Amino acid sequence: MKVLIAPDKFRGSLTAAEAAAAMAAGVARYNPDWTVQLLPVADGGEGTAEVLTAASGGSFIQARASDPLLRYVSCQYGISADGTTAFINLAEASGLQRLEPHEINAFRTSTIGTGQLIVHALTRKCSRIVLGLGGSATIDCGIGIAHALGIIFQDEFNGHLSPIGGNLPKIEFINARNRHAALGKTAFIVLHDVDNPLLGAEGAAMFAAQKGISSEQLPLLETNLNHFANLVEAQYAVVAKTPGMGAAGGAAMACMAFLGAKLARGSDFVLDALKIPEAIATADLVITGEGHLDEQSLQGKAAIAVARQAQHQNKPVLAVCGRISLRPDLQIKEGITLSGALMGREEAGLPVDSAKELALRTEELLRELAPRLSEK
Repeated sequence: MKVLIAPDKFRGSLTAAEAAAAMAAGVARYNPDWTVQLLPVADGGEGTAEVLTAASGGSFIQARASDPLLRYVSCQYGISADGTTAFINLAEASGLQRLEPHEINAFRTSTIGTGQLIVHALTRKCSRIVLGLGGSATIDCGIGIAHALGIIFQDEFNGHLSPIGGNLPKIEFINARNRHAALGKTAFIVLHDVDNPLLGAEGAAMFAAQKGISSEQLPLLETNLNHFANLVEAQYAVVAKTPGMGAAGGAAMACMAFLGAKLARGSDFVLDALKIPEAIATADLVITGEGHLDEQSLQGKAAIAVARQAQHQNKPVLAVCGRISLRPDLQIKEGITLSGALMGREEAGLPVDSAKELALRTEELLRELAPRLSEK
């Protein structure tokens, strides 16, 4: 039996690589003679740079960049082994994990630190930048990124505006005369981890609460986003309703308009980069998982993307997750043969030793799945 192990991260508990190793330990406990291949995956959110850097044989570069409140912090990003491609997580500099709970306020935060990491990569002569969205503390439509690359945003009096979310409605003029010399010569790929557009109830507003925006402030937020979207659509033909534009507080908007970036679904890009379809073709069983399998997982998350690929090739799929709230019928529809969670009985949260529990749960579920495998 050959087993492909391709989980996403368990946010706040295990990286994708750690989850894959724990699942492999579970397989070994069940049957040490089975062959395993580990290919941890990502969806364009946190962990994407790590997965892609490892797949490219690359290494990580240390750099200083601004956090969402413009304080300098230590960061890292990946560079491929051949030195041509940089892999950057927007959350590395501009993520929620950089802030204390009382500091979270998307009207005050900026993605400028992510732009600074891009500039750092450009100084190393990278000709391709892959930016994974997700986990941001920002709703600034990416003006912080653009600002770091020389794009100036001005008010009605031509005054320069700080690139924070609260200044979106004040922007009347966009000055790109002094933009970074590498723009136009560098390929940018922006990976979204959700399919939401920028505007409306299903847009960036869906993630506003976790970024410090109250329900009473949502009309103001939507007005701000509409103002900037109309301005950019008119001048750069970037459409706010494009799926994925709502990820990371609309960061793709500025990336597409000012950097010439291409927008792609993160899970599809990562699965292609890792050659997951080819790996599935040679496997007898696929094991995947993520921290929480729910209805949002259907909107571009990596575990479901892996299951769908396996379903196309008629391969059984075992999904081992931290929590599961996705209905069983929807799991079956997406290609999941059997699933199990670490939580759901007595646990109030993920176990302290999540890796050990994940290994044990994987072994337990394999015993349940074995009769079905023998029928194939």
